[in-house]
Amino acid sequence: DALDCVQGNIIVFEAMIASARWNKEKMAASCEGGFANATDLAEYLVRKGVPFRTAHGISAKAVRMAIDAGLSKIEDLCVEEFKKCSPLIEDDVYEILSPEACVENRKTIGAPSSESTSVQIKALIAFCKKGLKK
Repeated sequence: DALDCVQGNIIVFEAMIASARWNKEKMAASCEGGFANATDLAEYLVRKGVPFRTAHGISAKAVRMAIDAGLSKIEDLCVEEFKKCSPLIEDDVYEILSPEACVENRKTIGAPSSESTSVQIKALIAFCKKGLKK
């Protein structure tokens, strides 16, 4: 019963994906704002030697500063404003705050980076091929 259900779902899912159309501009626009990259700012500070709890507080301060300034994203803060949160923040901070950088910096197993996704796809293909040989 479960096998029949899964097989039916695979057929439907395959047809759905084959006919899907993605609005890349709308998808990219939906990534802007929302402060999802605040964690990336904290991780940036951790790489500079700041303890994570402290880095998290600094990141929260930057988010609050952006909100108080009427901004919808922390990367709209100028570097001088970032430096009010921490003198360790430099011009290179903008390199890690883009949606693309936030995705590509996630490299653990199952993470969304291109590298991690490629590894997972290869592992899934190998798993499926192994299952077919049984």
